[in-house]
Amino acid sequence: MDEFYKAHKSLLIGCLLAALFVYGYPLTNFALHIDEENGAVFGTVFNNISIGRWGTSLIHSTILRGPVLPFFMPAISLAFLVAAAIGTAKIIGNGGFSEKFLALLYIAFPQFAYQLEFLNQTESVALGLLAATVAFGCIVRTAGNANQGNFRYYIISVVLVVFAISTYQSLVLIVPALCALSALSLVLEDAPNRRIVREIGISLAVTIVSLIIYHFITKFLQFALHVPASDYLDAVVGWHHGSWSHAFQNGTGSLWKDVSGGDYFGESIYATVFIPGIMILVQYWKRKPSLSRKALAFGLVLFGIASPFAMVLLLGMQEPPRTFVASAVIFSGFWTLGFRSIGWRKSWAWVIVACCLLYGSFHVTRLFFADTMAYRSDLLLGNRIVSAIYDREPAFDETKTPVYFCGVYAVPNFWRKNHYDVFGGSFFSWDVDDSIRISSFLTVNGIANVKLATDADKDRVQSKLPFLPAWPNPNAISDIDGVLVVKLGPTCGNP
Repeated sequence: MDEFYKAHKSLLIGCLLAALFVYGYPLTNFALHIDEENGAVFGTVFNNISIGRWGTSLIHSTILRGPVLPFFMPAISLAFLVAAAIGTAKIIGNGGFSEKFLALLYIAFPQFAYQLEFLNQTESVALGLLAATVAFGCIVRTAGNANQGNFRYYIISVVLVVFAISTYQSLVLIVPALCALSALSLVLEDAPNRRIVREIGISLAVTIVSLIIYHFITKFLQFALHVPASDYLDAVVGWHHGSWSHAFQNGTGSLWKDVSGGDYFGESIYATVFIPGIMILVQYWKRKPSLSRKALAFGLVLFGIASPFAMVLLLGMQEPPRTFVASAVIFSGFWTLGFRSIGWRKSWAWVIVACCLLYGSFHVTRLFFADTMAYRSDLLLGNRIVSAIYDREPAFDETKTPVYFCGVYAVPNFWRKNHYDVFGGSFFSWDVDDSIRISSFLTVNGIANVKLATDADKDRVQSKLPFLPAWPNPNAISDIDGVLVVKLGPTCGNP
């Protein structure tokens, strides 16, 4: 360990400083994010098992129990991210300055912000990312050495990929993305076709076997623990909704939108991977390789650029930005291979690193600052509503009177812009009639711990809801047949 630290001291320190610069704001400024409130009140273990993320449940039921913690969760998540970046650099970077360049670009790419938004799973996803990266390192070792003693590395790589998928399903794309980079690097080094095919074949086999094992473990755990499978994943599969042609059009359209950097805030820099992609092909084709090798290089470049967004094709619809976990892998890897193909210009490379770090820090800070402002606004709104409840109904007892929050109150947020995903969203307007979310928000912030209305309570007051004004009118709060109704928006209740 001491020898590794001495040999990679500058790489490690540089990556840690880069992570602090890019993610310094969310590390030191806490704001409660969407979905963290219910996890804090009800726990996440069984919910994660229901959606197939039993690896996260394992961590949260053993090592990291209890609600999410500010600073601690982001800190260990960033530590795993740095480790994954260094691991990728050791596999693809080819030593020296190349490793530093790749690792710094990896950290600078702002996609991980969309995982850091969910502190109830971010450390598990980051650990899964590291596990998948180490798994591919094992694959490279076995592909480069045909000795029979390498069988244990097959087993290790499968175990690690299964664990990675169990923390977040989209991490299944890490091995294919790394494989595309590694195979492309081998092509540039004029490695024999047998070596390249062997690495691709092992990567494909490990991915398929890991998916099969993960599937059976998931089904077994859900059966053994009597946890029904959630319909959450079914809702994000476009092939189940509408015609197949429509799903295919959605998938291909979304894929182009993603590779061109037009989907989420901070993604536009991804479109620059076409520059090193062209550099790689032009420089390689100048060497006049065989037609088959030209086709292989071209195919690897196309596959590599598209690989982080394979989910939109596999699922047939646009997916949230947090699913594109392999974006940083491809972005940093392509720029590294691009410079390697033309010969390193360190002054240009350092300029690119500096620009990417500034870009990443700017976009990450903008996203999380929008959340900070939304959180402050929701705290004020929550206190106003509870105060208005007691003003309107002085005899209200939060432990006895059921409360029904209905409708959506459009909370303005100047700092929330287009393509921010959940960043800057309000707990009072994220869902229609979501009393559980609002109640949990009030509970974890120490504002109130109200008793929620049952479905029977809600049905009993439906006919009276159209006659109530909407918040902030004080008459939006009314005791109807023993149910305290808070009408947040003009449209609420069952249709």
